[in-house]
Amino acid sequence: MLEIAVGKPLTIRKIDAHLESYQSIVAGLIEKVPVTEGIDLYVNEEGTLLDLDKNILLMYQGKPHQFVRGNVFLASFDEKGKISSLTNEHIQEIKNRMAIAFLTTGEKVYTVNIS
Repeated sequence: MLEIAVGKPLTIRKIDAHLESYQSIVAGLIEKVPVTEGIDLYVNEEGTLLDLDKNILLMYQGKPHQFVRGNVFLASFDEKGKISSLTNEHIQEIKNRMAIAFLTTGEKVYTVNIS
């Protein structure tokens, strides 16, 4: 999976396939946000409510759509819908959909184009 911690570079890492491992990355309950047909973004479900730091700006059809707050990770899924590892092709697809944006506040965030 590909982890994006607030204010840190992207990190490719392997984790145990357990809910607790996923929740520890996002520091809370996980919520799935589809990025492509084979890649999902997993976020803290209460990131906005808890006022976590801005991390990702989701872009839809070339326009800002929504901020994601807190640490996140990107992963694929198997035929049963369970979280699974990213392939090299998935990682390249993610890199193609990402950019860095600087907000008027001076904050740096990643942008991710979602389908």
